[in-house]
Amino acid sequence: MVQITFLIQLLLACSSMLHVSLALEVGAPIKTTSGIATRRPARNRSDVSEYLGIRYAHPATGKRRFQPPLAFRSDKAVDAFEYSPACPFTPSPLLAYPNKSATFDSIYGRFLGRGKKTFSEDCLSLNIWTKGPNPAKLKPVLFFIHGGRFATGTAKITHYEGQYIADTGEVVMVSINYRLHVLGFSGAPGLTQNTGILDQRMALEWVRDNIKAFGGDPKRIMLYGQLVGGLSADYHAYAWPDDPIASSIFSVSGTAASVQAQTLDLSSQYCYNLSKIVGCPAAGNAVPCMQKQPWQTLLAGIGKLSYAPTLAAVQPQFQETADEVTVFSDYADRGHAGKFAKVPYLVGNTDYEAGFYKLAAFATKRSLTEKQWDIFNLQGFTCASRIAAENRHHNGITTYRYRYFGDWSNLRLYPDSGAYHVADLSMWHGVGQDVSEEPNTETEDKTSSYMMKAMIAFATDPEDGLSKMGWPKYADPSSDQLVQELYSKSPLLLSSLSESSPKTLVRLGFNNETEASFSSPYVHDLPCLAFNGDTKYAQGAM
Repeated sequence: MVQITFLIQLLLACSSMLHVSLALEVGAPIKTTSGIATRRPARNRSDVSEYLGIRYAHPATGKRRFQPPLAFRSDKAVDAFEYSPACPFTPSPLLAYPNKSATFDSIYGRFLGRGKKTFSEDCLSLNIWTKGPNPAKLKPVLFFIHGGRFATGTAKITHYEGQYIADTGEVVMVSINYRLHVLGFSGAPGLTQNTGILDQRMALEWVRDNIKAFGGDPKRIMLYGQLVGGLSADYHAYAWPDDPIASSIFSVSGTAASVQAQTLDLSSQYCYNLSKIVGCPAAGNAVPCMQKQPWQTLLAGIGKLSYAPTLAAVQPQFQETADEVTVFSDYADRGHAGKFAKVPYLVGNTDYEAGFYKLAAFATKRSLTEKQWDIFNLQGFTCASRIAAENRHHNGITTYRYRYFGDWSNLRLYPDSGAYHVADLSMWHGVGQDVSEEPNTETEDKTSSYMMKAMIAFATDPEDGLSKMGWPKYADPSSDQLVQELYSKSPLLLSSLSESSPKTLVRLGFNNETEASFSSPYVHDLPCLAFNGDTKYAQGAM
């Protein structure tokens, strides 16, 4: 049997029609730059092929730790049957939150990556979901970046599975691992910064070069992510404005306007503080010593560092640094000037992001008033989405903006958790029943199907796909100078404009309706005019 399998793979490798024909059979071996990958059927959708744990970069270990990724190349067979280990992070413990729902532990635990999991620095991999047979024309590709404030997370989380969206037969989905915390955002003086974002870019390049063999269209890649993944997608637009690879970008609850990146000085100070804790130099060239430490030692050392002072959520010490190459310190100016990739943009957030962040506040013994939580929601999410959308709109880029309101019994965290942070991701990916381990209602399933259809429409035809579903293209009248002046005198003067101004904000799950409705951005955006881009309450949120 082993010899037969080898011969089959050898014949496939030599086929001149490989990239066109291999996807004709569900799960056929596929030649990639990382090797000839074989698959398994998806857990709940046997017609969908899962290619899991395909390396796109070499392990960043030893002298390669903290360095930019090195592309992996191989012509050997790859059993893409299992997720790769997660890039190292420290999972959060279970939480005894007051009045938590019966499904709380399942939802919270799955999102934070609890459960049986292995960690390794050999983690730079990606996962692909695709459905055969091969279509007459190539499918758009959904390229997903997970969140976790660059400190936690992995592609192996139920919220991020692609089996249901791929089962539509209309798209190919990809998810990735990338380096986190000090391993991906070391802050080390003299080294390349933000290597975790460079990991993301290398994975995107791999998809551009290989996805055609899986039935995906390399010219129609939608780059998207949630939380810091949405922030990352927006960062890519600024870092690679002339070569984004992606043909569209979708930011879910996170944009470049959501937080301020750390300065080089602050990041380097955290690096030296950690170096001292693990027994390495606290000045000069500490990198060779830190490269020799087990990653477990580094993570344990991070646990001994103090957090930076913040007003709401705690802020990880190792995160993106404004190096003015991959991450910038002047997104407000760059956004206004249109210094980003000119591709269609979809952006949005949930109606009550704080519904999830209250859990983190409880875990770290922080207490905020409802007014403070309202400011948190506005600065990190509503206003940040508005800024990102407005910058695109005023630079002539097709833009769509949504707000998610769904509140479903099986996905509820506690009685008034509302449409909390990450709640919409269960709907975009159709995984609500898996996340909660309780069945969806019929209305919930219809809403999720509608949202998946919308995401597919945007990826398929970024300019007009959503318009054909009745979605208005975004326009924000609050940027008009007259509106600004009126608001500065009396916000009450503008309240009536909520009904009369263009309804270009798309409401999803509003009153648990199965399809979209529309309202004026004014309904939620008016307080943003007073903040003028301030994000102090959102530091640590992404």
